[in-house]
Amino acid sequence: MKINIYLLIFILIFIIIFRKYEYFSELNLENINKLNDENFLKISINEISADLIKNTYYGSKYKSDNFMIIMDNLCGDYLNFMDKNCTNLYIITLLPNLNLESSIESNKQILTNYLIEKLNFINKSNLDNVISSIIHTISNLYFNEYISNCI
Repeated sequence: MKINIYLLIFILIFIIIFRKYEYFSELNLENINKLNDENFLKISINEISADLIKNTYYGSKYKSDNFMIIMDNLCGDYLNFMDKNCTNLYIITLLPNLNLESSIESNKQILTNYLIEKLNFINKSNLDNVISSIIHTISNLYFNEYISNCI
């Protein structure tokens, strides 16, 4: 009988402790998946995703997932640009200080800086060497598609 009480206490403690952990489900990156596999934007995003996974999310799956959700939403804008639908853009809610009427180069820089800031949990050497150049490419692709179809 004493063993059953200890077992019950152990199970209750186990449940209480593990209820505090956040459970992660697989992300549904619908917009990224809609892009053609040869699309350079998709390839670039997948390179970042692979780096995050390879480095066990740099200790923060939560921040990694949030970053990938931002990427997915930007891909939604990109898909809209391809359809010449240039209204209700996610980037406007993401970056309220962004002005699409101003210089494209300054907008590219604002987006690049924002995305790099969102990756502040990655150690500086990896961010400087690999990922920052990919982020720069993503910003260029995003705004080049905007220029091609919305201006």
